Amino acid sequence: MDDPKVAKVAITPGESRFVPPAIEKIVDIKTRLIDITSLGEMLSRMRILDHYADFLSAQYVRDIIQLIDKNQRYKNRAAQLEQELSRVESSRSHQSPDVNLQAVYHFDDVLGSAPSLLSAIRIAKRFADSVSTVLIQAQSGTGKELMAQSIHNASGRANGPFVAVNFAAITESLLDSELFGYVEGAFTGASRHGASGLFERANHGTIFLDEIGDAPLSFQVKLLRVLQEREIRRVGSAVPIHIDVRIIAATNQDLKELVRQGKFREDLYYRLSVLPLTLPPLAERKEDIPVLVSTFLQSFFLDMGVRETRAWMEGILPILLQYSWPGNIRELQNVVEYLANVCDSNPRPEDLPPNFSAAIASVRNRQGKQTAGGETLKTAVLRELAIAARIGQHLGRRSLARNLEVPESQIRHVCQELVTEGEIVLKPGRGGIQLKRSWSEILAADEDALQ
Repeated sequence: MDDPKVAKVAITPGESRFVPPAIEKIVDIKTRLIDITSLGEMLSRMRILDHYADFLSAQYVRDIIQLIDKNQRYKNRAAQLEQELSRVESSRSHQSPDVNLQAVYHFDDVLGSAPSLLSAIRIAKRFADSVSTVLIQAQSGTGKELMAQSIHNASGRANGPFVAVNFAAITESLLDSELFGYVEGAFTGASRHGASGLFERANHGTIFLDEIGDAPLSFQVKLLRVLQEREIRRVGSAVPIHIDVRIIAATNQDLKELVRQGKFREDLYYRLSVLPLTLPPLAERKEDIPVLVSTFLQSFFLDMGVRETRAWMEGILPILLQYSWPGNIRELQNVVEYLANVCDSNPRPEDLPPNFSAAIASVRNRQGKQTAGGETLKTAVLRELAIAARIGQHLGRRSLARNLEVPESQIRHVCQELVTEGEIVLKPGRGGIQLKRSWSEILAADEDALQ
């Protein structure tokens, strides 16, 4: 107050202790909601509005009006935010499938013709017609998720969502809320309206449980219940929610060994392995390396044709076939991408990463032994021609001389002998040299000779 002596009556909302001693009368209206109209009416009835309106308006009423206006703006903004939050969460809960819940791969995307791979594909296609749980066991980098998506897209659930979960990438504290969802107030920071989990989002579709061997034991119990009851409970709720979900699990670990060590529940293992599927590592299907390299190359260079990809891999193919590929297809893809970035022309053995040194030495050592004399040079030539024929390529004398690191005159002499013996046919122009026997027969004989 500027001059409390001119005021005789004080109206206070429960704060009478702040009234100056000179005030003759105190009207305590207690703490309550009161609008300006009510306050003005009270002042008028007390016959003090006319005398002290300016004073009261400037020092008291104006502040009340400003506070009420500010409070109303906050309320309006809060209501808008709440409506927007409800709209977003409703959209998230009901939008299915969305861009993150779709399987993009089909069985036609599985590249290769190795017998072990074709056998796995045949089994997987039969599994697609079932609703039973599938367990894919394979090394890292062999294409487990690609196969899982292919099974989903070949099933009756193809129009439903495909949800992938990697247990190696989710911390144990988040597993329950991520997979089962939660209700409002379930934990600090929980969304006001709760959220659905990945099992709910996969309803009427497929959920892919990758690296299931990394699931903690505490969560394995809950997962077993889901498999048995086909229902989940959100974190913070006792209400069961029925789900209609096809489960495909995958692991690069030996689950039986984990069971023996007490790190994986035996009952869960048998629940998961109703339909077991094993994918071969790349080391057991090396005949697929050329088509894989060609496909990867064409993904990096969209304008590269088949003839160019064959020429690109010609100088390193024997080494790629010799290498053990512990990282499987993913490692092969990385190597092709590496070479595509560091080589201005077709790569040479020395362009390969350092971990290929043993494979390079092995190939060169074998080539050195084979070119020691005329008879062994014939074997080396036949082997090179067989490797080329396996990828649909026909080598000429110049390419053979470069690959085997011998003079072209020696290659010409050996080729004449092989023509006489009925092993090869020399095609005119760029037709190259063609084998009269199958490449598989020649390579099999070559392997037997090396053993």
